[in-house]
Amino acid sequence: MIRSDHLLIPWHWLRGTRARQRARRRGLPGLEFDRYGRRLGWRMCLRGMRGSLRMALQPVDFLRYYEFSFVAEALRGVTGPALDVSSPALLSLYLAATQPGLRIRISNPDARDSSTIRERVQRLGLRGIEVAGLDVQALAAEKQRYQAIWSVSVFEHIAGNAEDGRALRALADCLLPGGRLCLTVMSAPAYTEEFVGENTYQLGLVRTERGYFFQRYYDEAAVRQRLLAQVPDLEIRRIAWFGEKRAGTYAAFVERAHQGYSYAWAVDAPWTAADSYQWFEQFADMPGVGVCCLELRKPL
Repeated sequence: MIRSDHLLIPWHWLRGTRARQRARRRGLPGLEFDRYGRRLGWRMCLRGMRGSLRMALQPVDFLRYYEFSFVAEALRGVTGPALDVSSPALLSLYLAATQPGLRIRISNPDARDSSTIRERVQRLGLRGIEVAGLDVQALAAEKQRYQAIWSVSVFEHIAGNAEDGRALRALADCLLPGGRLCLTVMSAPAYTEEFVGENTYQLGLVRTERGYFFQRYYDEAAVRQRLLAQVPDLEIRRIAWFGEKRAGTYAAFVERAHQGYSYAWAVDAPWTAADSYQWFEQFADMPGVGVCCLELRKPL
C-alpha cells in the first residue's frame, strides 16, 4: 500500500531543491554535507534501511550547516586516530569519506543512536569508522589517545553542576600532543537551563522538581568559566559564534517542531539556515539564541 506522505515525495524533493538553490546564492556554508547526505539517503532507500527517506530529503538540520563546516575547516589536513563524541553521525561519515587519513571512532552512550549508526556503517560498507557505546568518562578510562576529537551539540546536554567541565577535561586528556578538539554548544544572551517532562536520552537522569534536565544555554562567561577554565593547558585557536538574526526565531522553530515533524517545512532547512541565521563577530553582537564553536589544540 502506498502511504499518502509517500505520494508527496516528489513535491518535497522539489521544494528542498529550491531551498538549496536559494541557500547557495545566499552563501550558506556546509552545503557539501547536504549533497553527501542526500546521496547516502538514496543508497539507504535502495537497501530498505531505516531513516532513508529522512536522510534523502533532509539530511542536515539547519544549525548543523554552520557547525559541520566549522569542524571540517578545523580538521582539514588532520590524519590519524580521531574520536567523535555523540555528534550527529553525518559529520563523521562525511569526514571518513573525504579524509581517508582519519581513522574515526564514533562513541555514543545512547544505545538507540549507536545501534542505528552501526547498522548504517555495516550495511553501506563505509570504511574508516568504528562505533562504540561509551560515555566520556569510559572513553577517558581506556587511556587511548587521539589526534582529533569533536563533539557537536552534546555538552549542553550533560547534566550536573560541573559535569560538562569535567567531561571536557577528560577529552583534553585523550588528545595526543598537537591534537585538536572541536566543541559546539548552544548559547543565549544569558545563561539558562532547560528542563523537560520526559527523560529524552534515557541515560539514567534523576527527575527534579523542574523535571528532567535537558540542556543549558551558555553565555560567553559560562563558556569561559564552565568549559575553557577547565582546560588551561589547551590553546584556544578559534572561538566563533553564529545564531538567529532576530530574537525569537529559534523559539518559534522549537514550538513548531513540538507540534510534530513534517517534511512540508523540514525540507526548507537550507534556506532557514541561510535566511534566518548568520556568523557574528562576537557574542555581544548576537540578538538571541545561537551556538558557540570552539577549536582547541594541545601544545606539542
